[in-house]
Amino acid sequence: MKLLEVCVDSLASARAAKQGGADRLEFCSALAVGGLTPYADLLRQIKAELDLPVRCLMRPRAGDFLYTRDEIELLCRQIGTLRSAGADGFVIGALTPEGALDLPAMRTLLDACGGAPVTLHRCIDVSRDLCATYRAAAALGIDTVLTSGGAGSCRKGISQLAALLRLRDELDGPEVLIGAGVNAAVIDELRAAISGKLSAFTGNSGVGKSSILNALCPELKLPVGEVSEKLGRGRHTTRHIELYCLGNGTFVADTPGFSSFDTERMDLVLKDQLQYAFSDFAPYLGKCQFPDCAHLKEPGCAVRAALERGEIEPTRYESYKRLYEMAKEIKPWELK
Repeated sequence: MKLLEVCVDSLASARAAKQGGADRLEFCSALAVGGLTPYADLLRQIKAELDLPVRCLMRPRAGDFLYTRDEIELLCRQIGTLRSAGADGFVIGALTPEGALDLPAMRTLLDACGGAPVTLHRCIDVSRDLCATYRAAAALGIDTVLTSGGAGSCRKGISQLAALLRLRDELDGPEVLIGAGVNAAVIDELRAAISGKLSAFTGNSGVGKSSILNALCPELKLPVGEVSEKLGRGRHTTRHIELYCLGNGTFVADTPGFSSFDTERMDLVLKDQLQYAFSDFAPYLGKCQFPDCAHLKEPGCAVRAALERGEIEPTRYESYKRLYEMAKEIKPWELK
């Protein structure tokens, strides 16, 4: 299931978020400068009226995320005040001058949070290595990472978001909360992309397959589970495969989620044959400078040239490279 978190800076915007179907609020002040630490009295007002979980953004000033010791101490005092005012969790982040997660500062802030759920905010989007920052957040026990994929909008950061989602599944790490540009237009784009086609939604349990179908076609009214505040995603609700007609020749299959993906029983593929498993490589096969090109570092590679021109999705090529490293360890006799 989806988790819809809405950023609010007033009681009126919190009410609107609740009416619009928000599952959780990120509460801040000064949205015009990207958000700053909010006011405790206003938090009390929101908590007195609304029953939504509220995570408070902790940011002492506008600008970068390189904080002094005095600023970290100020944030810790503000966290204590907001905890007393009813905050359910916090949204924090601090970087080093080198662009890595500032681990000592983060540990100090986490201690101040006292075990409350924590989101790493979009400081990750200006960090040197998003995946390394995500790993560091996972090691700290943070449960959610808010990111646009290092870009100005989630649409432009889609390749990096895909890499972070794979890393989440690999590590069973923090939930990836996609921000910046998430709106109804995204659903409209998806609707246009699958129009007149037969598609299937697959993925881990509770990540939002049925919820997306409900957004595409509200008349379906598919059952969805409640959002877990701890996990940041829903619970398994789809128990069989069902094909839905969305009109205009568009059909979508909703499938049960899974918690793991077992490849042990799949047919083994030798490294020389792997390229044929990637349909998007097909137009370029046989056009490389060398007939036995592995499409890794060889000069005159048509596949990598297509990648550089944007004709092959980077995430697909990264998948090929990872699988090639695995396939080259397979010996021919293992296939017999």
